[in-house]
Amino acid sequence: MVPKLASYFQFTAVGTTPAHIRIRVKTALKDQSYLFPVTFSPAPPSVDGDSVGDTRMQFATDKPLHAAPIVEVIQEVFFSPKGFGKKFSSLFRSYNDKYPSEPELPTPLLALVATYMCGALYLWEHGRKQKATSFTQETLETTYTDIVQFIETTRRNSPEGMHRLMHALFRSAKQSRDGAVVNDHGSASNILTLAPEPAAAM
Repeated sequence: MVPKLASYFQFTAVGTTPAHIRIRVKTALKDQSYLFPVTFSPAPPSVDGDSVGDTRMQFATDKPLHAAPIVEVIQEVFFSPKGFGKKFSSLFRSYNDKYPSEPELPTPLLALVATYMCGALYLWEHGRKQKATSFTQETLETTYTDIVQFIETTRRNSPEGMHRLMHALFRSAKQSRDGAVVNDHGSASNILTLAPEPAAAM
């Protein structure tokens, strides 16, 4: 199961009801919002699509694919001491020819983990955790394809920003989740911001 998914979305927080959970799942799944880091803040006592009771979900849409559960799964499954990512880390490459020495997480790997997170969210869509079913191509193929398309489209629209993001995720996944990701580009928060590409000079 995706590490700490329930606590990440506050499904098990004191005072959280099945109705709260249903809305949180619906909000996270809408427009693939679960791909982005989320924070919770006070909101008026209403149900308006992104708030439930006294809680509002706010997604950091400038940091796609960096939701904590996604990074944690990559760390634990692919970059554990015996994981193939750790063993074959030298085989990871950059998708940007301008930065050949800065490897990135492969699109299929990241899309697979994000799809797995989506499947885990669906287990809570009725307000309580349901029994897990098989993770198969038939059940989540469309989700996987959509995420791959999202990554590829973002890379085309913002190649520099997407490279910084994917390289930072690679570095974050390789090290302890308690460590900070810092390199020549600056702090972790700066690296993970997918800024719009500057317009090309005519």
